Amino acid sequence: MRSRLRCLAVVWVVLASGMAASAQDKPQLAIVAFDATPGGWTVPPPHVGATIAELMLDRLMALGTYQIVDGQWLEPEGQGPRDRAAMARLLSNAEESGVDFVLLGSVTRFTTEKRHRGLGGGGFRLPLLGGGRRDRQELVVSLAVRIVEVRTGRVVASAVGQGSSSRSNLVIGGLGLFRRGGAGGYSAGSSGARDTLLAEAIQRSVAQAAEGLLKAAPVLTISGEATATNRETPTTQAVEPENP
Repeated sequence: MRSRLRCLAVVWVVLASGMAASAQDKPQLAIVAFDATPGGWTVPPPHVGATIAELMLDRLMALGTYQIVDGQWLEPEGQGPRDRAAMARLLSNAEESGVDFVLLGSVTRFTTEKRHRGLGGGGFRLPLLGGGRRDRQELVVSLAVRIVEVRTGRVVASAVGQGSSSRSNLVIGGLGLFRRGGAGGYSAGSSGARDTLLAEAIQRSVAQAAEGLLKAAPVLTISGEATATNRETPTTQAVEPENP
C-alpha cells in the first residue's frame, strides 16, 4: 500500500513539474492599453483603452493558448497616443523585463447611431396630444490588434474585431396622459442604457479580435527558434461582425 502511494506521489510530482516547465517554455505576451484617439462626433469615455486591454487579457487567459502577463506597467500611466519614441521605449522596457511579445491595439471605430420613427397620436387608443416615436440607438466599436515581437519588432499576427449593441426606446411626448415632468415628454428607456450598450459592444469586439489572433498565430515562436514556415509574412485574420 505504501509503495503504491509513493508511486502515485512520484507520478504527480513528475506531471506537475512537466506542466510548470511547459508553461515556462511558452513565450510571454504582455498586453498594454489600447490607443483610443477621439474621432468623429462620439468621444470614447476616459480610460477605455485600459479597460479594453484588461478585457483582452481576461479573454486570452481564459482561452489558455498564450502565457499572458499584464503589461500596464511597461509604460507611464495616462500616456497619450504612442509615437515612434514611445513605441521604442515600450519595446525596450519589455525586453528588459523578459517579455517576448507585446499585444498592441487601437480603437478604429467608436460610433453611436440614433434612428427615430414617428408613431403619431392617432395610433394610440388612449388620448395623446403630440403623439410619440420609437428611438433606436446603436453603438459600434471596432478594434485592430497586432502581436509584435519585442526583440525584432516583427509583427507576428494581426486581427480585427467589431462589436455592436442596440436598444429601442418608446418616447411619448406632448401634454397627454403619459406626460411626465412638463412638456419634455416621457421616455421608457433606462438611464444606464448607454453604459450597457458600451459594455456589450466592447466585449463582442474583444472576443472577435481574440479569436482572430488565435487563428492567425496559434503558437508564438521567438525568431531565434522559428522555422522557415514561421518566418513567413504575418497573417491577418478578419472576423465577421457578430449581430447583437
